[in-house]
Amino acid sequence: MGEGDAIKQQGIIGLGGGQVNWRTAVDNTAYTANANHYLIAWTNLTAGRTLTLKDASTLDAGQTYIVADDSGLASTHNITIAPLVGTIKGAANVKLASNYGQLLVWSDCTNWHSSSDLSGKVDVVAGKGLSTNNYTTIEQTKLTGIAAGATQNATDADLRDRTTHTGSQAITTVTGLQAALDGRLSKSLCDTIADAVNYTLARRRGTQFGTATSQRIGFFNATPVVQSTATTDLGTALANVGLRASGSAYPISTSGTGAFTGVHSLTETNVRSGSFETPQLP
Repeated sequence: MGEGDAIKQQGIIGLGGGQVNWRTAVDNTAYTANANHYLIAWTNLTAGRTLTLKDASTLDAGQTYIVADDSGLASTHNITIAPLVGTIKGAANVKLASNYGQLLVWSDCTNWHSSSDLSGKVDVVAGKGLSTNNYTTIEQTKLTGIAAGATQNATDADLRDRTTHTGSQAITTVTGLQAALDGRLSKSLCDTIADAVNYTLARRRGTQFGTATSQRIGFFNATPVVQSTATTDLGTALANVGLRASGSAYPISTSGTGAFTGVHSLTETNVRSGSFETPQLP
């Protein structure tokens, strides 16, 4: 009997000693199995490779192969097992996709069958079981995005307590805030009041410009000054705050009747219109 000849025997066969199976080493290439193969092992993989199975009808029923990854690279570079004709395990192909994994493959003279690759499976652990409450990639990404030392959950009372609020927030992140502030009179002494904007002042108590006589006020580009004394000439007082131009002529105009008390000197220059009631001698 020569190499490759088939031995067929039904019943019980007794063998003494060890058993050696013929191993075919495949180095990083595709391969086609024939009737003389049994253990087909890939010793190197740099890309996915395919083991082609012959038409099952051309082989004896029970033709068996062991397909193995001896390189430890099958999880990255899968070994695909595909028949020329028919199916394997009801599909066009099966894959060996675990490092150092093995698959048992056999024929029924019509199609091919295979065991499951159990190399990547884990052992059962007491107290653990399968569950539909899986830890998803989305949940993992969310947790990964939380910075180390981030603030833990606080009570509602803490969140409402203004003393616990720190940091700053850009005014542009609050909708409409900038527009609302632009519509109000600025309290800054360095700001310019917007042109063509009407400002409504309080009507019940009025509005004060300057709350102390030592405060300085100026209008129309005049240098701000403190309040004038009671003996300051009216024209000078008005000019000091910018409510009239500087000068020595202080005309008084009236469209009604003016009353004067004390000693007065009226000239044509002073009297512009109307009439004045002069003091009557006793």
